[in-house]
Amino acid sequence: MQNRLQKYRGDGRFVTWALSIATRVALSEMRRAQWKDVSLDAMSPAGHLPAPASQDSPVNIVYERMRLMDVVRTAIGEKLTAKQRDAIQAELAGVPPEEIANRLGTNRNALYKLVYDGRARLKEAILAAGWSEEHVRSMLSGDYSHE
Repeated sequence: MQNRLQKYRGDGRFVTWALSIATRVALSEMRRAQWKDVSLDAMSPAGHLPAPASQDSPVNIVYERMRLMDVVRTAIGEKLTAKQRDAIQAELAGVPPEEIANRLGTNRNALYKLVYDGRARLKEAILAAGWSEEHVRSMLSGDYSHE
C-alpha cells in the first residue's frame, strides 16, 4: 500500500481511498490463503471440463459434447507441456493467477503467455479434429440452433 500512497490524487476523501485499497488487498490475501496449503499437483486435477450435457438434453447433443470433451482431454494430455497443463487446470479450478505463477516459479506475465500458448494449442487440436469454432461455442453454450 505504501507505493500506492504516491498515486493518491486528492480527488476524494483519503480515508475512502485508503479503505478501498485495503479492502482489495485483504480480499486478495484471503483468496491466496485458500490455496496456501494446496500443492500444484492437487490444484491440477481439480480443474474440470464442462459436463457433457444435462440429462434432459437430446441424445445427439450429449453424444456431441462427449466427443468434444474427448478431443479436449486428448489434447490436454498430448499437445500441452506439463506446465501448460498444470496452469490451465489450476486456472479452471479457480486458483488465482498470482498463486499459480508462484507455484510454477514464474511471474504473472509469463503465466499469461504460458496459458495463452496452451489455449492456442488446444484450439489447434480442436480445429484439426474437424470442429468449427461455431460448433464448439454452440456445444458449450447450450445454443443448439446451429445443429
